[in-house]
Amino acid sequence: MNAALTFVLFAAAGPLIPGAADAGSTAFAPGTVPANFSQGLPFTPSAMTLDTGGNIVMAGIMAEQAVAAKIAPDGQTIVYLKAIGAGSAEAVAVDGTGNAYIAGTTLSADFPSTKGAWGTVYNPGGARAFVVKLDAAGNTVYSTVFGSTQSTDARAIAVNAAGEAFVTGQTVGGDFPLTDSPIQSPFPENDYFLVRLSAAGDKPIYSITGPGGLAITLDGQDNAYIAGLGVSYQVPVTANAFQQRANGVGCGGDFQIEAPCEQQYVCKVDATGSKLYFCTFVSGDSGEAGTSIAIDSSNTIYLAGTTFSTAYPITAAPYQSQNLVALPPSPLNPPIYPEEFQAFQPTGFFTELSADGTHLLYSIYLGGSQPDYLRGIVLDADGDAYISALVQSPDFPGLPHLPGCLPALTHPAAVLTRLDGTGAHAVIVEGPATAAIMGFDPRNGGWMASGGNGLTHIAIGGAPAQDTIACVVDAMDLTQASSVASGQLLTVFGTNFGPARAVAFDGNAPPTSLGGVSVAIGGIPARLLYVAPNQINLEVPAIPAGQSSVTLGLASPDGTTAQRTLRVAAVSPSLATNGISNYATCDGLSLLAGIGLSVYAMVFNDDGSLNSCGNPARVGSHVSVLLNGAGLQAPTLTDQVLNTVFGAKQVPDFPGMWRVEFAATTFSQPFAGGQLFAYLDLVVSGTPVREQGVAVWLTE
Repeated sequence: MNAALTFVLFAAAGPLIPGAADAGSTAFAPGTVPANFSQGLPFTPSAMTLDTGGNIVMAGIMAEQAVAAKIAPDGQTIVYLKAIGAGSAEAVAVDGTGNAYIAGTTLSADFPSTKGAWGTVYNPGGARAFVVKLDAAGNTVYSTVFGSTQSTDARAIAVNAAGEAFVTGQTVGGDFPLTDSPIQSPFPENDYFLVRLSAAGDKPIYSITGPGGLAITLDGQDNAYIAGLGVSYQVPVTANAFQQRANGVGCGGDFQIEAPCEQQYVCKVDATGSKLYFCTFVSGDSGEAGTSIAIDSSNTIYLAGTTFSTAYPITAAPYQSQNLVALPPSPLNPPIYPEEFQAFQPTGFFTELSADGTHLLYSIYLGGSQPDYLRGIVLDADGDAYISALVQSPDFPGLPHLPGCLPALTHPAAVLTRLDGTGAHAVIVEGPATAAIMGFDPRNGGWMASGGNGLTHIAIGGAPAQDTIACVVDAMDLTQASSVASGQLLTVFGTNFGPARAVAFDGNAPPTSLGGVSVAIGGIPARLLYVAPNQINLEVPAIPAGQSSVTLGLASPDGTTAQRTLRVAAVSPSLATNGISNYATCDGLSLLAGIGLSVYAMVFNDDGSLNSCGNPARVGSHVSVLLNGAGLQAPTLTDQVLNTVFGAKQVPDFPGMWRVEFAATTFSQPFAGGQLFAYLDLVVSGTPVREQGVAVWLTE
C-alpha cells in the first residue's frame, strides 16, 4: 500500500482542527443535528417558514417552475406540492390561518394570473414580479404579476393580520406602477420597490420606489422595515440616519473602471406608504451581502448578513470586533489578473439598530478564519437571536469541539447559532450544505433545509441527546456523508467507540469486526479499515438496488449501539485530499482568487510522486487522482476543461476506490516565475466531484 493510500485509509484524510469552545450555555448541546431526509421533495428550496400548526411551508424551483410546498410537522408527509408557473419562487410568508404567500420572478409569457388580479398582462420587455396566495390546502386564492416594462424582481415578502402582502425587490426601467406618495425615488430608472397589496390581490394599497430591498418585516401597526443593498445614489437617506453616507471603496472592475460596492441600508416606511421614518446605511468600507432583518416587541431592529468589510460599524466592547478571515498567501490575485480588484473575503455580522434608526445598540462580526455566510434571523421573546449560516470556518464562534466534524473551506456546513447575553452557541446541521434556509420557532424548534431534499429538525435545545456518533463523513475529503454509494470509504467520528487504542487491519482483506466494533449499513456488515476510540474508517457494502436510504448501525464491544440514516446515491464522488492547505500555492502566491482555483486534492505524477509547484508534471504526461464514492462499476468520466481522461482502474482490494488517469494538457498562462498549471474539473457518471478546480502543476 502506498503512503497516500495509507494516509486515506488509516488517518482522517485531513487535519483535525478544534473549533471554538462552547461558551457554557445549555441552550445548545454540543454535537451535530442528524439530517431527516424527506424523500418526496424533488425541488430546490429557496425560502421556508413555519405556520402556526408547525407545518413547513416552502418556496423553490423545480425544472424551471416556481413551486410551493407544505410539509407536515413530521418532516416527511407532503400536504401539497404545487407548481405555480414558470419562473423562480424567492420568498414565502404565511398568515394566521395557514394561507401561504409566494413571491418571485417570471419571464413566462403565460404565467397563470387570476381574474381580477392587480396585474394580468405579460410584459414582453423582461422579467415580472409575481405574488401567489394559496389557501391551507394549496389551492390558488389569487395570482398576480406586476412590474415595469423592462425588469422587476421580487425578493422578499411579509404578510399582516389582514392578509395583505408586503412585497419588496428591485425594478429597472423607470415606469414601475406607482400610487400617489410623497416618497420619491432618487433614481427611478434602477431602484427598489415596496408594494402593499390588498387582501384580494386586486390592487396596491400603496406602491412606491426608493425604499425597498432584500428582506422585510412588519410591526403591529403595519409599518414596514426593509433591509437591502445599494449604492449611495440609490438609497433615500434621511437627515436623522445613523449613517448618512456609504463608505465603501470599489468592489470590482479593473484599473480603469472601479465598480462601486453594494452596501447595506435599512428603511422604515409607515403603513400608508407616504412617510419615510428613516433610511440609513449600516455598512463598512466594502460591500455587504445577503442581509436579513427582524424586530422585537420594542421595534429594535436586528440585522444579520455577510460583509466584505474590515471596518464594519462595531460597538464598544463587542463579542467579536474584527473580521478574522485568514487571507490566502499574498497577493490575493494571481499575476495572470494583476489589475483586477478583489474585495476582502466574506464574514458574518450581527447588528442591533435603534428603533428610530439613529444609533447602534450592539454590533459585532460573527465569523471565523474562513469565509462564512449568515442567511436568516429569528428572535425569541427574550431577544435572543437564532441565526442560520453557511459556514466554512472550523473556528466559527460557538461551535463545539468536534474534531473531524467541523466545517472547512472545501466542505461547508449549515449551522444554527444562538446569540444571547453570554455569547454564541452553535450546532452543525448535517446534510449537503448548499443552503442554510431556516424555518424556526424559538418556542418549539424548527427546521433547516441544508441542500438537496434534506430537511433537518432542530429542537429548542439544539442538538438532540447525543449518541456515540458525532458525524459520518466521506473518508477522502471529510464532507458530511449525507448520501453514500456502494464501495464508498467513510469515516465515523464520535466518542467511546470501544477499543482502548487504535486498531488497523493488517493489510489482508479488511474484516467486518475490528477491536470489538462492528458496523452494518442497510443491515449488511461493512468492512472495517481502522478503529480508534473516536474514529472508525470503513467501506460501504454493496447496497441492493432500489433503496433510497439506509441505516448505519454501530455496535461497540460494551453493547452500546448508535445509528445514523443516510441517503443512497448511485455515485457520491470525491477526491483524496492531502489535508495540508485549503489553497494551492506556488512561491508564496495563491491560486484561489479570481479564477476559482484551487482545492487541495492529491495529484500524482507518472512516477507516483505527489504533484506540487516544486514537483511539476510534464505537459501531456499521465497524472492521476484517487476517486472515492464512484460506485462498484467502472464510471463514465469526463473533464469539464477538456483534459484527456484515460479512464479509471480499481484500487486492488478496494472495489469502490478508483485511480483516474489523465493527461493535463489544458493549461493557463504562466502563474509565477513562469510556472505552468492546469486544473481538473472531473465529472463522474454525470455528477461533478466535490473538488473542482484541482491544480496540476506543469513544466514543458
